[in-house]
Amino acid sequence: MAAAIGRPPRQRTTEYGTPSAERLATARSEEGRARLTLSITPR
Repeated sequence: MAAAIGRPPRQRTTEYGTPSAERLATARSEEGRARLTLSITPR
């Protein structure tokens, strides 16, 4: 999305701050890319 408007992609936190080196390393690791299992409970 960012590349489409000529800006380099950059990972951000939900507060739009710069992630720490530890957070970036986890996101790039296999553990950080684990598939999430979501369950939907009917009301």
